[in-house]
Amino acid sequence: MKRITKLLLFPTLLLVLFACEKDTEDLNKNIEENNILLKQGFASSSNPNQQFVIDMQWISFLTAQTIYNNGPARNEFTASLSSISFVSPSKKVKLSDLFSDNNPVFMAAFEEVFLSYEANDWHHSNDGHICGRPSEGRPQLPPSGGIDDSCTSSQLYCDFIRAITHLYCLEFYLPKGNPIGSLGTNDFINITSSAHPLNTSNSNDAYGHPCSLSNTVINNANFNHYANPLITRPYTSSAAICSNPESNIDFTEFLAN
Repeated sequence: MKRITKLLLFPTLLLVLFACEKDTEDLNKNIEENNILLKQGFASSSNPNQQFVIDMQWISFLTAQTIYNNGPARNEFTASLSSISFVSPSKKVKLSDLFSDNNPVFMAAFEEVFLSYEANDWHHSNDGHICGRPSEGRPQLPPSGGIDDSCTSSQLYCDFIRAITHLYCLEFYLPKGNPIGSLGTNDFINITSSAHPLNTSNSNDAYGHPCSLSNTVINNANFNHYANPLITRPYTSSAAICSNPESNIDFTEFLAN
């Protein structure tokens, strides 16, 4: 009789153990999912404009890829820059002035780079090495609307150019001035691309060109150690309607304007 009782109890114990193990797995899964949600919620609340920051990172990144080894394109880029003050080497240019018919060599080179990344699913490699690039895949800039018969490239490229030149008020800021390189040649130069973080942290991810295997961080204290920083940032304008995210930040405080 005792043996029969033990035999009957054994399957019951197995069921109990299985149920406890499953409950533990479910609990651990719920904890993991909650932690992910908490992290996502923190990231979202810490910077609700994170996607716009990523888009600005891509603008700087693609432009740096365009000019780091293309002398003629870099010449047009450099010629478009204007000084911020007489006592500072820093330069800037509005994207609406740079991405125009006045700079056909730069525009053609930029389009080639853009389409190359689009065709490669927005990955960046060099001699088989995966290079650092802005996160979250491709740019997510929205279509700017309207018809531009002059744009004969891909729809994504046309939307991209219209957005950065007509929808948003953006500019390039070069805290150390003109990119260092011989004019009129295809000589190789190093560039560090980044973007304004759209918060008061005064630091953001940065990417080396032609290739760095991972991203680094650029800030107000260390930017002089980086080669030719190229920063995309918003600007405020009373003469233009801008669809930039609302912000009370002084954009000129990032990297010591």
